Amino acid sequence: MPTTADRSLPAALLARLQAVIGVLRGIGETDLLLALLLSIAFQLIDIVVVQTIGRGLAIDLGLPTLLVTMPLVYLATVLPLSPGGLGVREGTMALVLAQSGVSSSAAALVALTVFLNRVLVGAVGGLAHLAGGSRLADASGGGQRNPPAGGRPGD
Repeated sequence: MPTTADRSLPAALLARLQAVIGVLRGIGETDLLLALLLSIAFQLIDIVVVQTIGRGLAIDLGLPTLLVTMPLVYLATVLPLSPGGLGVREGTMALVLAQSGVSSSAAALVALTVFLNRVLVGAVGGLAHLAGGSRLADASGGGQRNPPAGGRPGD
């Protein structure tokens, strides 16, 4: 027999879900379209980066192959199999590229180099933030989109 706490959990989840749906309904179609276009642009940039890394390693990765491979890698990465998708991302990339005619060792090399690239880029961003990059957000109003009525951004 369920306890009172067990019965209130679905109600609490339902209330949170309804609140999220309410917020999502408040987002305009233009904002959603912009978010979609930016997402597609960033994914395409990432695919070009992977292709560039492949070229740097003298491994021919065709753009059509990567247009199929990388979305599968992204999907596999979000599966809760390991912390941060570590190993899952590289294994998926190696497997899919190997199916596309790239040797297993070359596919693994590309996957690990892409991972190393992402770690290094993230480290540079983290160091820039620690070195005072957060002052840019403060100077621009702390990321607030709409200033409070009668005040300046950041008040």
